[in-house]
Amino acid sequence: MTFTNSQLDANDFSFNEDRTNSSSNLNDNDPLKIINLTLNDTYKIIEFIGAGGMCLVYKGKQELLNKTVAIKILLPQLMSNKDIFRRFQQEGKTSASLSHPNIINIYNLNIASQGFPYLVLDFVEGKSLSQILKEEKYLKTDRALNLFKQIASALNHAHENNVVHRDLKPSNILIMITDDGSELVKLADFGIAKILVNQDEESMKLTKTGEIFGSPLYMSPEQCRGDKLDGRSDIYSFGCLMYETLTGRTPYKVNNLVESMYAHLNEFPQRLEIANPKIKIPDKLEALIMKCLAKEPSMRYSDAKTIFKELNEIKESQNDFLGFFTKIINEIKIHYFRRLKFSLRENIFLYILIFTITSVLAVLIFTNYQASKIMDKSQINWNFDLNKYFPTNEIKQSKLSETSITEQKNFMRSFLAPSNVNDPQKYDINGGYYNPVIAFQELTSSAQRLLEEGKYRQAGNIYKDAIILANKIHGKDAAPTVQCHLHYAFCLDQLNEFAKAREEYQKLIEGIKITATKRRRDIILTQSLIDLANMNGREATLLINEIKDNNANDNAKIIKIVKDFSSAAQIYSGLPGKTDQELDELNDYILQEAICYSEAADYYLKLSQPKQSIQDYLLAYHAWTNLVSDEASYNQYICLYKLAYAYYLNNDIDNATETLNKLLVILQEKNGNADLQKIRTASLSLNIKILEKNNQWLEVALKKIQMLFLNTNKQ
Repeated sequence: MTFTNSQLDANDFSFNEDRTNSSSNLNDNDPLKIINLTLNDTYKIIEFIGAGGMCLVYKGKQELLNKTVAIKILLPQLMSNKDIFRRFQQEGKTSASLSHPNIINIYNLNIASQGFPYLVLDFVEGKSLSQILKEEKYLKTDRALNLFKQIASALNHAHENNVVHRDLKPSNILIMITDDGSELVKLADFGIAKILVNQDEESMKLTKTGEIFGSPLYMSPEQCRGDKLDGRSDIYSFGCLMYETLTGRTPYKVNNLVESMYAHLNEFPQRLEIANPKIKIPDKLEALIMKCLAKEPSMRYSDAKTIFKELNEIKESQNDFLGFFTKIINEIKIHYFRRLKFSLRENIFLYILIFTITSVLAVLIFTNYQASKIMDKSQINWNFDLNKYFPTNEIKQSKLSETSITEQKNFMRSFLAPSNVNDPQKYDINGGYYNPVIAFQELTSSAQRLLEEGKYRQAGNIYKDAIILANKIHGKDAAPTVQCHLHYAFCLDQLNEFAKAREEYQKLIEGIKITATKRRRDIILTQSLIDLANMNGREATLLINEIKDNNANDNAKIIKIVKDFSSAAQIYSGLPGKTDQELDELNDYILQEAICYSEAADYYLKLSQPKQSIQDYLLAYHAWTNLVSDEASYNQYICLYKLAYAYYLNNDIDNATETLNKLLVILQEKNGNADLQKIRTASLSLNIKILEKNNQWLEVALKKIQMLFLNTNKQ
């Protein structure tokens, strides 16, 4: 930034008397007839842009850098006025001391060789806020907030550098569109509107009303009185600007300068939504504007930094826990700052009201904090032990040494001659080298003993040999062959070789369908399906334990857990001949069905699939209700809670509310049962979340108080 010609003074102007005092030479397209003129061999005048109260503005180009600039030139009729010239000079010096992305930069202040002073500034491609408001009437809240934040930031920078704008108004807010489509504010005309205390009568005649004194519609009360100004005067003008931007009209309806000054000194503005019924303004934003418009400077914000901070905290729609009480406080603020002054009685009443609200607020904050701690710990678990129904203990190891195992197999093979089983030439069922029937019986008997001892590896190997022999004696689909397959699959299952075991079970189930009699088929098929279901439950439980041990979720394992439990539950619910089972045995199958559906639903939630979990919770609830026991009843209540929670996560608030209300009625009937305390607390927690989602904040507060009483009574 350069300020050359230290001899700059009003006496240096070379305009003659006729040009200074006459406007006959001025025209709309080029008032000074200087287009295509190059100022001091640096700035070429391209076109006339417009005129203000004190200046003419041209578009120019700095030819050396090929940079487009704006050039301000003092009106010819004002050039002989030393005070006005100094004010023009002051604008250049004041603006040059500021450097901010939302303030227009001044590059040069000089006197042209033709004799007139000029300022070189940023050229802003865009519109002023006043032009935008003329076209659009008013701006939506989110768009306006973006502009207000930038203006507040610019004002804060100016005030921190001891610069007061004194003429903040929409026409001095220039808005350009950036490359990314956002709106960028540029604040213009710093220092130009400072009051000229010693203006003579001629100067008053030559200047437009309000331009030198400040713009009447945006002047602070102290500006109207001619008092000393500071940054709080700009804050008042900013309040006027925000009011107009949001409502489409200035805070006061006036017809002339006198009415405007009277209104600023003695009246208070309408509520924003009365000024423009089409808008919906956040209470906090309206309270902020009304505080800016307070008559006494001491009642306004002390600095623009605070305004900027509060603007950043405002949202178009605020839904917090204490929203109801925040609204009351903001209403009090709005009423307070819209009044000129309060009587003693009004002040006492206001203090009592504020104290009461603050006390209630403090109680609610404490309640909210304590209730939130309880809610965080309100998780409940099923009342069953997976490891009991699907044991995953380490596989029992053989007590025999490898040598003794080999000796046992050799002894058995020498007696049974198993090598002949695989040799068709030596195999003779009608009295060959050995009796295969006796061999098969000895094989299965030996395997059974090993199985009972938990020696699954040895038993599995022997059942594998027995399958070969059974195929030759009885045939592929005969009952003895199928039974060997069943025992072999079970051994693989117990060895945690789940993939091989599942393959065996699937082959087995297909083979069973063509066995001789229905009764035998149903018995073996039922046992096969039960073993397969139990294996699925064991595999899922094993994976759950692995996840817990590693303390980390593994989506691949969780997907496998869901698949295993779902498959097991479906098998238990569809067992053939289930209705013919003894009651105790039938209850066992229903219990395992309920457990598997419950676990599958839980892990669907971990996969963020609430819709699928809802289906499994419904099936689990049906199974739990078919069981008669205290354990089943407890799990039935948990299932209702989890079902309501799944509905809530699926944004099905109606079903969530209905299911939860059903549970709360049951719990109310069993009010004396201390074992149900955790379910009551968890249910109240979910009830609070649903109310919060529906923005029922008063009910939320009451429920949190109820939760505190519930847990206090427990203690």
